[in-house]
Amino acid sequence: MEENYRGRIEEEQKKEDAETEPGLVPKLEYTIRPAVLQPFCLPLKSSKYLKEHSPSRKHGVSEQQEEVWRRNCVDLIIRTGLKLQIDHVATITGLEFLHRYYAEYSMVTNDRFLVSMGCLYLGGKVADCPKSSRDIVLAGVSVLDKRKGATEERAKDKEWMDAARKQITKAERALLYLTGFRFNSETVTEWLLRMLQDEPLYSFLKNTLDGDDKLANFSQLCMHLSNQSAKIPLILQYKPPTIAATCVWMALKLLRVPDAILRVPKPWYMLYGAKNGDLDEISSQIIETVLNDASMNKE
Repeated sequence: MEENYRGRIEEEQKKEDAETEPGLVPKLEYTIRPAVLQPFCLPLKSSKYLKEHSPSRKHGVSEQQEEVWRRNCVDLIIRTGLKLQIDHVATITGLEFLHRYYAEYSMVTNDRFLVSMGCLYLGGKVADCPKSSRDIVLAGVSVLDKRKGATEERAKDKEWMDAARKQITKAERALLYLTGFRFNSETVTEWLLRMLQDEPLYSFLKNTLDGDDKLANFSQLCMHLSNQSAKIPLILQYKPPTIAATCVWMALKLLRVPDAILRVPKPWYMLYGAKNGDLDEISSQIIETVLNDASMNKE
């Protein structure tokens, strides 16, 4: 299946190279990787490395400006996903693709609207709840442009729509090459849900949190922290189970749940490959994201 998909994508690329771009939407610039399948688990990089080696930095974009643009893209993907009522996993996967894309390509030379829509488009396919590129583009336009009739105006502009859909396909292709055409990795959300049902956590939480309401509130907090983690490029720094374990660890701390019994003979989170240093660094980044969200909501 992967070989056939890759062959079709490469054939489309040859056809498009021979065509003239309509010039109605920005072109996406990316490098075609050798057509060799690679493991999906790409090399992990530190937060410092990602900031210092950002492709956007070569075009004069500061860390602060890049973060603002990234948050805008994240917000666009989330709001577009909600408007389309697309599966939550598809949105989370789309956010992961967004972080991977801009870790390799500049935000200056790659239109942020089109890339965001391309990430959500591929995320829907991976989560087995695909939406047409046309529906995604129109939903994205309605999120950004609040003018009355703006969405209908774009829907009727066949030339613009064809150009936009073509660029989204290019973004999808770039993502496929980035991941080596392998994208069946489990998300942090999926790991989190499984973790809460695994031992020793399941029995501990059931016995410690008296009542279904408390257990539901705990799970909800874990999910909220997981959603916050998807807004920043943690997935490029740590494996999904490590991030998921940190979300549970943070929920235990925030709700002041005594977890000493879970540390014998060794801390429970080590079962998922998480270390003490990982917990501190990941939780610090998630807390910063939560505070930024709160600040933006006040504004």
